[in-house]
Amino acid sequence: MECRVVKKPREPKGVRNKKTLTPWNGVVDNPDDYEGFVYCITRNDGKYYVGMKFTKSRRRVKQKDSTRRKRVEKDSDWKHYKGSSKELLKDIKQLGQEAFDFTILGWYKTRSGVRYAEMREQVRNDVLNDPNSYNSNVMNRFFKGNIE
Repeated sequence: MECRVVKKPREPKGVRNKKTLTPWNGVVDNPDDYEGFVYCITRNDGKYYVGMKFTKSRRRVKQKDSTRRKRVEKDSDWKHYKGSSKELLKDIKQLGQEAFDFTILGWYKTRSGVRYAEMREQVRNDVLNDPNSYNSNVMNRFFKGNIE
């Protein structure tokens, strides 16, 4: 007896992984002049997430026939970004993007400025002790439940 594998019909190219634009409030006229931004995503009932996003990604790519690496910069696809919290992303998928407010709190010209501003906003909002916060850590060093 022979087993046959039944394949699902493929969807047309471009339909399968179609990304929706995130309705960011506070977008500047020329975002390419900035390294990144700090944002707050707020659910209708007040639960929120504070994070950051760089507008460009940078990598060092190995070059053919050379020991040196070349720096490559490309757009980070921030226009489609919806946060990094798994719990937040699950809620966005269940409740729909319309149940959330996507607000950019500030744009910054340096990568360190973006990181510092994110940490400042998280500490200012006391995200680790606030039950209405999706944030589970600050700077990947301080975690919810370990702070007294």
